[in-house]
Amino acid sequence: MKKRGFLMTVFLAIVLQACAATAATKTDAATQPKWVNNPSAACTKSEMCAVGTGASIKRAQADARNQIAKIFESKIKSSFETTFIDENDTSYSKVKDYISDESEVILESVEIKETYETPTDVYALAVLNKPTATRITKQDIDALDQKMQLLLKEDTPAAAVQLEKLYEERRGYNRRYTVLTGHPMPEQVRSEEHT
Repeated sequence: MKKRGFLMTVFLAIVLQACAATAATKTDAATQPKWVNNPSAACTKSEMCAVGTGASIKRAQADARNQIAKIFESKIKSSFETTFIDENDTSYSKVKDYISDESEVILESVEIKETYETPTDVYALAVLNKPTATRITKQDIDALDQKMQLLLKEDTPAAAVQLEKLYEERRGYNRRYTVLTGHPMPEQVRSEEHT
């Protein structure tokens, strides 16, 4: 009889605990911000947003920045595929590698807008401000254009080689600019001028 009473008590404790856990989950879901499952709900048209998760705030923030990088990279890669489809493999690889390095510079302008914690996970909302990233990219392109204009005036074989490298670098920046703005930045020096 004591065993039966003990088993009944254990059974009731398990049932009550399960009910409490279900209620807590419903409460968490009710208070959970919309951006956790839909990052665009918290973003304006001038922002790129992504959500990261982790066991701690730092891990969630790092994952959120990584998710922004993935979005940014996939948009650039898709831009490459349409633009460079006629290019040879070597040229394509150079530009692709360059863009991967440059996205890290842009990610410095990513900010963590919000965080949300549950008993098991932490969520972070990362936001890339497109106008800020565009301004940085435009400054980079303008600096390259100035260097290219000077090299074009030199008219030496060494200047031509350097000009070709800078032109490839500028093309990479221009892909990033196109992703951010929807249109390319006009070229100051055309590839035909230095070949």
